[in-house]
Amino acid sequence: MNLKSTFDTGFSLLEILIVLIVLSVLSGSFIQSKSQQKRIVDFQLNQQYLNDIKTEIKGFYALHGRWPCPADESGVEGWKNNACDKASGVLAYKTLGLKRAQDIWGQNWFYSLAEDIQICEQMKATGSCQSTTYTWPIRIEFYLLSRGGDYETQSTESWIHYSEQSHQFDDQMVWMSENEAIQWRLQTGWVLPD
Repeated sequence: MNLKSTFDTGFSLLEILIVLIVLSVLSGSFIQSKSQQKRIVDFQLNQQYLNDIKTEIKGFYALHGRWPCPADESGVEGWKNNACDKASGVLAYKTLGLKRAQDIWGQNWFYSLAEDIQICEQMKATGSCQSTTYTWPIRIEFYLLSRGGDYETQSTESWIHYSEQSHQFDDQMVWMSENEAIQWRLQTGWVLPD
């Protein structure tokens, strides 16, 4: 009986090291793939929330004949003396009867009435825009903005952030253009103002 031949059939340390390296690379790509999938699912779910809220805002108009006013942190609209007390702020989620005050990433919804929208390519550390690259040429009745998962400050500025690192927009939004609002009013039987 040859004892040496039975012990020589195992793996060498080099072979085990190579297997461990391959397994770590495969598991790292799997973990990255899972986090990317979660990001995509979160993004899609947040877009659905935005679309649902837009429907609620249109329902508010159907009942009250006006768009809801922006709110303060309380979520109740700032409607005083038959006018909105500000043009932009937090979504009036309580006034709309919504349970969700924030987007999927825990940031307050930013809501604005008839304000210019600017796309920002570089953000300052303070959360304000360093360089504006584009301003929309159409008139907006209202828009609702989710600042995305990489938004760090609770600024009330109306910037849409474009990430140079990923070459994509992290922010999401829905809006009602003036033309879309006129068409919607006509379809629902509202008389247009003179």
